[in-house]
Amino acid sequence: MRRALVLALSAALGVGCSPRDEADADPPRQTGAQPLTIRHDLDLLRRHITLPDAIRVGAWVAVPRGKPSVVPGPTDLMLLARFPMSDEAWASLRPRLGEAGPARTIAIDPRLRPVLPASATTVEGPVYGVEPFLNIRWGGGWAVWTGEALVVQLFSR
Repeated sequence: MRRALVLALSAALGVGCSPRDEADADPPRQTGAQPLTIRHDLDLLRRHITLPDAIRVGAWVAVPRGKPSVVPGPTDLMLLARFPMSDEAWASLRPRLGEAGPARTIAIDPRLRPVLPASATTVEGPVYGVEPFLNIRWGGGWAVWTGEALVVQLFSR
């Protein structure tokens, strides 16, 4: 059952698949073994993670986590999303994220970097909890406010 759920989620999130709606996706970018599809469809993302109301636009991608293996079993995923927002939207979302941790510079997995602004390899800013985004399928991760966007990374359970 878990394997079927992960396979269905992988297909819905576009991991290893072509996009269902071509208007939703940027052209695939080559990142090694398979093309990467950057998505902008928040309604599709909302089916898999919890999105607070303050989030109106964004780009996201999900990729398999860990090393490929011939051993059958579920595929864990990691998701990176970048949500640009106005100061007003950030002010309404910030209290839901809890207290800010210290500012950090976090290196981003090369497969996930196309979601970031051109040639960015890291995100910098105060780190927040991701509890408002979690649900039964996703647990753990981090959120960083860069001053213009909230960057969120989540891991499937």
